[in-house]
Amino acid sequence: MDHDIDMLFLGGLFPKKSEPWILENTKGVAQHAANVLQWNLVDGFRAHLGKSVRVYSALFIGSFPKRFRRPWVRSRRFGPEFGDILVGFLNLPVIKHVSQARRLRRPIKQWVVARDNPSKIAVAYSFTYSMIASLKFVKKCNESITTCLVVPDLPEYMNVSGATVPVQPTVKSIAAEKIYRYLKRRLYAYLRYVDSFVLLTEQMTDHIGSSKPIVVCEGISAHHLHTSGDTGVDTVGDQLPCTIVYAGSLHVSYGVMRLVEAFGQLPDPSARLVLCGSGDAELLIRDSAVIDPRIELRGQVSRDEVLDLESLATVLVNPRTNVGEYTKYSFPSKLIEYLSSGTPVVAHELSGVPAEYSQYVHYAEDESVESLARKLAEVCSMTPEERRREGESASRWVHEEKNPYAQTGRILHMLESVSKGQSAHAELPL
Repeated sequence: MDHDIDMLFLGGLFPKKSEPWILENTKGVAQHAANVLQWNLVDGFRAHLGKSVRVYSALFIGSFPKRFRRPWVRSRRFGPEFGDILVGFLNLPVIKHVSQARRLRRPIKQWVVARDNPSKIAVAYSFTYSMIASLKFVKKCNESITTCLVVPDLPEYMNVSGATVPVQPTVKSIAAEKIYRYLKRRLYAYLRYVDSFVLLTEQMTDHIGSSKPIVVCEGISAHHLHTSGDTGVDTVGDQLPCTIVYAGSLHVSYGVMRLVEAFGQLPDPSARLVLCGSGDAELLIRDSAVIDPRIELRGQVSRDEVLDLESLATVLVNPRTNVGEYTKYSFPSKLIEYLSSGTPVVAHELSGVPAEYSQYVHYAEDESVESLARKLAEVCSMTPEERRREGESASRWVHEEKNPYAQTGRILHMLESVSKGQSAHAELPL
């Protein structure tokens, strides 16, 4: 295909120069995984389409004052070569979604009328109000423009972190539930303005309830390999202690404490468990580290440090179990990053992970703590050469099959087919 199209990418990615400011003002966990995936999508699309890809970002950040220190985000341009825009908005709970959608309208309108190209495509990342309302606005401006929604999470399964629900519903919680149900209905109703979808799991297809074109893209690998630096992990060639690393949200519901318990069953006194991130399990982990000094809680660390730790570890682990309906509709973003590192990976088999990953991941036999401990011990007992050979095979597969160019190529093939259909439809007499 000739790729003679104009693409508008709508999302909440962090401009490179703004990232330090965003991280400095974020309270809690920043949206690193979403930011990385969006940039990988943009990089892939630009590898195919060049300067015809424009990005308008309404930052995916927490609301003021609980999760972000600033009540207002100012507009600015970034990536002058491409004309990308960071739109400003009022960063207050609930209000920010409406503010983002409204502030996106003016640049969207300018993009729609800027060039008379019948092959215009608007891609929005995330099934949220600001993004799907923006696709609706694109269609209102010009219904022949092809729209695509990237769905990393379904609205009803966003922010699943194991937070407890009050036993006795309060007036406030009942009102919030009614508002949530109303907004959910609105979001799904707006899907009629979407021409195609990119979903993270096959099971999402039934939940979306659409017969429109769909591509399943569970994730994208980084387009470059990372070189390790100083991590504070003692390494002497291949004579390493067994170093088990987990990097991600430290929530009980994600199985972090099950990992701590499984690690406790390893008799090797030189073994180490290094955990990076933050979440509701932090205090429990600190208590466990007092009892077992082999456990090290690093907390929030830079992405470079995480990548270093992953590349130098003996084994990486994702302890989340296949419990809960939401596992069908989510893909652990860390899995591709883990496999890219060249380090063996241990995990439980999850419904949302494609079967092809079973060739490269050490799955525990069942979801018990004992089974997880046995699998960790099994990988730690492998020779350095066995681990290196296996890790290199997985890394090669990920970088060849899941890189930005390959994954966005599949998406573009679908979008161009839809776009041609849209153009043909627009030429029919009324």
